[in-house]
Parts: sequence; C-alpha cells; structure tokens
Amino acid sequence: MLNGLTSSVDNARPGIRIPHSAIRNRTSGFTLIELMAALFVLTFGMFGVVQMYDFGLDKILMLREYATATRLVRNEIEMLRGRPFAELTDRENAHFAGPTPGLEDLVNGTPAVTIRPYGDPGLGLKEVTVSLRWTGDNARTMERTTTTLIADKAGGALPPTPETEAP
Repeated sequence: MLNGLTSSVDNARPGIRIPHSAIRNRTSGFTLIELMAALFVLTFGMFGVVQMYDFGLDKILMLREYATATRLVRNEIEMLRGRPFAELTDRENAHFAGPTPGLEDLVNGTPAVTIRPYGDPGLGLKEVTVSLRWTGDNARTMERTTTTLIADKAGGALPPTPETEAP
C-alpha cells in the first residue's frame, strides 16, 4: 500500500507493491503487437469482402446472360408456334427466323433452330429444338436449349381410334 492506495496486484502477489498510478499507465494504451494483430485480422477480412464482391458481380453477369438467352429462345419458339404449320419446314441448325434483339449482348452468340417431323407423319407433329450458344466468362461455352412439339391445328387430324369412330 502506497499513500493509502492499493492495487489489485496486492492481493495476487502479497510481497510486491505497485502503485495504482503505474498500473493505470501500463494498461491505458495498446502495444505494437496488439495493433499489428488487429491490422492483420482487418486486412484479411477486407480481402474476403473484396473477393465476395467480385464473385457476386461475376454471378450477376452470368445470370444476366442466361436471362437474355432464355428470353431469345422463348421468343423464337413463340414465333414458330404463331406461324402456319405448312411454313415449318424441316431444317437442321438454321438461324433464328425472327429478329433477335439482345443477341449482341452475348459474346459469339450463335442461334440454331432444328425442325423435324415427330412420330407418325399422320399425327401432324413437328419437334422444334431452339438453342443458343455463346461464350461466357473465362471463355467457357454456354448453351440454352429448349425443345417443344408443335401440332398442325388446321389440317393434321389424328387417326381415328376405336373410341372416336362412329358406330
């Protein structure tokens, strides 16, 4: 005890007496090691945040490309459905029949339409496959493909079945 002041150290080590003012000065600031450790943790935390930000931007770009490709493929299918069945001639890997606004947003965008008969020719069905291939991030080839059946609604009558034949 000095001048009536005791420290918490007095209770821990009975033979050593440290003035209270000395304890306050020793613990009032940060050591260089503590500052370096805090800076290290903060720096690596910031690197993680920057990496996640970059990763997120890449994913947003990829999703935007997929959305554009999906819209183009769906538009082409709907345009083909709106055409008369007689205009749906058989073709392999032909270019899109309609306008393709947004295709310029895809790097090396290559559209392809394949139309072929489906099943028995008397059914009046065509199998239509519409695909769009483009170069994505890191030079990866990406592709969006949709296949559907289009029926001849005007002239392609289904062959009669026993249930539909008149007695």
